[in-house]
Amino acid sequence: MKYHGLLIGSLFSLLAATAFSNALTTPSSARIQGTVLDQNSEPIIGASIMISRFDLPVAGTTSDLAGRFSITIQLPAEDLELKITSVGFAEYRSKLSSEQLDKPLTIHCAASTVEVSPITVTPSPDQRRMKITVPSSKVIALSSHSLVVTNPTEAVQSPQIAKIGSAHSSQIRINGTSPVYHLNGIPIGTDPNHFGMFSVVPATIVDRIEFSPQGTDASFGQPSVIDFRTSSSFDERSSTELNLSTLEFTGTMRKSGARGYVIGAARKSILDQLANSLDIQSERATIPPTSFGDVFLSTGLKLSNRWRLGLDQYHVSDYLSFNTAGTSAATSSVQTYQRAREHFVGLRAIGLYGSALLTGTVAVRDERRSYNAAPAADSKSGAVQIDLSDRSTSWLGQAGIEAEIGATRVKLGSSIEYRPDREATVRQQNWNMLPPFNTSDNPFIYQRAMNELYGDFSGTLTQQTVSHYLSLGRDIGRLSITAGLRAESFGHLAGDALLGRMMVSLKTGERGSATLFYGGFAEDPVTNILEPYQVMIRNDARDLRPIETKLLALDYRYGPATLSLFHKEISDLPVISPDFAMPMVGSSLNPAFLRMRSEGTARFVGGSLELELPKFISPRLSFYGSYGFTDANRTDHGVTYPYESSAKHRVRTRFEYTLSRKITIGSEMTLRSGYPYSPSRQMLYYSEQSNYTATYYRSMLQQENSLRFEPNGALNLYATFNLGAATLSFAVTNATNRYNPIVSSPSGYVYDAGILPSVGLRWQL
Repeated sequence: MKYHGLLIGSLFSLLAATAFSNALTTPSSARIQGTVLDQNSEPIIGASIMISRFDLPVAGTTSDLAGRFSITIQLPAEDLELKITSVGFAEYRSKLSSEQLDKPLTIHCAASTVEVSPITVTPSPDQRRMKITVPSSKVIALSSHSLVVTNPTEAVQSPQIAKIGSAHSSQIRINGTSPVYHLNGIPIGTDPNHFGMFSVVPATIVDRIEFSPQGTDASFGQPSVIDFRTSSSFDERSSTELNLSTLEFTGTMRKSGARGYVIGAARKSILDQLANSLDIQSERATIPPTSFGDVFLSTGLKLSNRWRLGLDQYHVSDYLSFNTAGTSAATSSVQTYQRAREHFVGLRAIGLYGSALLTGTVAVRDERRSYNAAPAADSKSGAVQIDLSDRSTSWLGQAGIEAEIGATRVKLGSSIEYRPDREATVRQQNWNMLPPFNTSDNPFIYQRAMNELYGDFSGTLTQQTVSHYLSLGRDIGRLSITAGLRAESFGHLAGDALLGRMMVSLKTGERGSATLFYGGFAEDPVTNILEPYQVMIRNDARDLRPIETKLLALDYRYGPATLSLFHKEISDLPVISPDFAMPMVGSSLNPAFLRMRSEGTARFVGGSLELELPKFISPRLSFYGSYGFTDANRTDHGVTYPYESSAKHRVRTRFEYTLSRKITIGSEMTLRSGYPYSPSRQMLYYSEQSNYTATYYRSMLQQENSLRFEPNGALNLYATFNLGAATLSFAVTNATNRYNPIVSSPSGYVYDAGILPSVGLRWQL
């Protein structure tokens, strides 16, 4: 409660402090603000605004959804020039006079068919910390360097990202948190991907990615957010693009006019056809995406000068099968099948009234998933068998408003997610309750009790989450402050949450800025059916509390370098809590012996250093490098052990050399510590009852993740050939062919890929 009281007090102190700031201080800075409009007085979104002195950049930013911008500069403000650029519009230049400072400007840009070269601007401190924007050009480039050339998540990079499963996986975690994916501001889940490899949103339709790695304002529920934004421009343009690679085929079409636009994409895997023609022997069980297809469609309509509508939808179907007999260390092979279908339709409305931006969204997402794993040979008492299905329909709604009241930025709104009768059906024997992408497949300690209590489960759960938020921001000279409150009600859980957030940014000179973030977040423990212990979580959901996260992060940026430090604590994690006081009722097992309780905790402490140099040694050579360190552990029943998907050390480098205007070559290298895992233990299936004691249980927990795999390394090589309307790309992922135990187990199963060449052709018609 001290934590909440501090943040609530800070929120009101912010209002009081800023009210007297101008009277108590001598002005040392000025603000240049205004709105960028086209010839029809429609806002121009994402326009680049640059303030320069004698052609040298002083500060910069981009226009928001209402065309607004605001830049704070240090006095004296002399010999300044304002430059605005946006694709489809003529460049705007104007000298700034002292009378224009601290007064709203209205700027109209003339339409133009001349393409404007992109320029790099330096966002204000609050924008840099809360959100990293990856433009479409970078999304396409980084995706084409990877195994999956249409997977936009390859462009999402951070030293603290941990990939679950293969090195090519799209299932990522940031210090124990699964980022929530959004599509044009509407949440679509934590892992919306085909088998953890392909994003259901293809890179070819992504206009930009807005990525918040550690820390968000009160309008978001989680500290890590990835938002795929599609183009919403109403200019006269049409294009067709074909992408063909060794893994999949994607066709994309765009058509836009003054009143509306249509963007569509269709994709189909072809790897399953190639796999049937190849005979590959390996000591690893490679899990490729074998058969999938999806369709994406986005349409927009300009209703008036104030209102715009957008409709997004995708429809996905995939199927995966594999056999673990490919590993020599495996004692027995397991045949696995995985099927999924997902349909999403989302409607969004944007309205502009003066300085107020109104937004509203409604969406529905329907999901069907099934998973089956069984021994390829005859069934044995100790064999793993599972047959599960998961069905749910989600209804989502959100309404919000953003406005500037004087010098204060205000954001407020509400959202709801409702899932009626989410159904799960499970039949299992000796299942470890973990998905196939986790780092250990040791069955749960009391497997006989697990089989008896949850071996045949069928149940439904109605989920309802309602959120309300308020955020206030103010710039005071070099200082930028944002404070907010978020209230969340989980109708299906035993508890609600009131959370506060505070971010303070300080600009230190022309090239430096420091940002401090402190905030709380609440998370629903009921997630994907393949996540750990989801059957038991759903059975005991009404006794569980929301998972609560507290994050303290500090960033310092100077030019191309960024230093970050963080401390994250996660509490109320659901863990299995055996009732050792009464494990048996007579000669029968107590039905309440194994239940889920919100008693687990996790702690992450670490930092990172990033450096990006577009001209390194030579103007033709660019470099990106990062190092991340994390010390992570979790505590269960008083026993602390390493967090399962956290490597202490992570290093990533990327070199790219431009041979000519048509040819670019490059390399990416990743190194990291091995993930922790549990040593293999002997199953006591028939004598398990004698070990139903707290002492034995804690002794087993002390062995949890007590070992680590060998350090992991991978080298990717790529080359890009620009042929005018066509671009040809070659990539060899994991060129070192190093033994990569990214996901391994005591039985010897290793799920990862060896050397995988990829060829991609992007053809713009």
